[in-house]
Amino acid sequence: MHRELRQPLLQRLYQTMSTQPGTTATLGESVHGHPVDVLVRAQDAAGPQAVLLDRGPDDGADAARHLRLMLHRRRLVHSGEEGGRALRYPAWRLYDTSTR
Repeated sequence: MHRELRQPLLQRLYQTMSTQPGTTATLGESVHGHPVDVLVRAQDAAGPQAVLLDRGPDDGADAARHLRLMLHRRRLVHSGEEGGRALRYPAWRLYDTSTR
C-alpha cells in the first residue's frame, strides 16, 4: 500500500478522483518539480490534472496566509506548456454528500 494511502484524507481524495469514468489517478507524483497529492489523467483531456488537497490552516495559523500559499502552489504546478491543470481541492469537499 502506498505510504500516502495511510493518511485518511489522501485515501478519500484518491478514491474520489479514481472513480471518475475514463480516468486514472496516481499518488506521489511531481509536476514541474513540485509534489502533488493526486495526478489525474483523463482519456479525453489535453493533459493531466494535478490535485492539491487543501487541509486548511493549522490551529492558530493565519488563514489568509494559508490560502495565499495554496494558491501560489497551485500556480507553480499549473504553469507550463504541457497542457496540464492544477486544482486546489478543499478537504471539506471529501465529506460533502450533497453533490453526490
